[in-house]
Amino acid sequence: MVLALVLIGITSYAFADNTIQLGVPFQIRFNQTATMQELQIKIVNLTDSRCPSDVTCMWQGQAKILIAINKNSQNFGNFSLILNDKNLEARSFDHYSIQLIKVDPSPISTKKIHLSDYDLTLKLSLLPPLKQLKSGISLGQFSCLQGLTLVIKSEDNSPACIKSATIPKLVARGWTTAISYSN
Repeated sequence: MVLALVLIGITSYAFADNTIQLGVPFQIRFNQTATMQELQIKIVNLTDSRCPSDVTCMWQGQAKILIAINKNSQNFGNFSLILNDKNLEARSFDHYSIQLIKVDPSPISTKKIHLSDYDLTLKLSLLPPLKQLKSGISLGQFSCLQGLTLVIKSEDNSPACIKSATIPKLVARGWTTAISYSN
């Protein structure tokens, strides 16, 4: 019984590592591919110049990864993401933004870390509607998170994703017209 529970835990952990959910950090290793429906993300290179944890450095350094992104067999190219002590850099593509959150293990001056030993934590998010518009995505191609509907604000014709149940109230207030775009 205990062995079965352990095996179930290992299976669900491995599955979770390879499957992406929007807005939820996920782990991936060098040369591994993580997927979400038609989207594939693969780590193709990693350089780590972070200061070893057992040393005092003038500069904290950074970890830099190169990821390859494909969607429906279309190559979006390779993107560099950098993790340093000042920021968590994000890159945008298509309807999404991807961010490098964490790189493990931390360097130690007496140990060499092989690429296959690194665990990387990334987060994939859906771009907000206004950023989708500014990136050149047409209204018919917009994406909203599940459970939300795309509407156009009356005030400035800008897009917004809102709950469907809220639409009648917003129409009555003149905030949006009755036209909405379901996903």
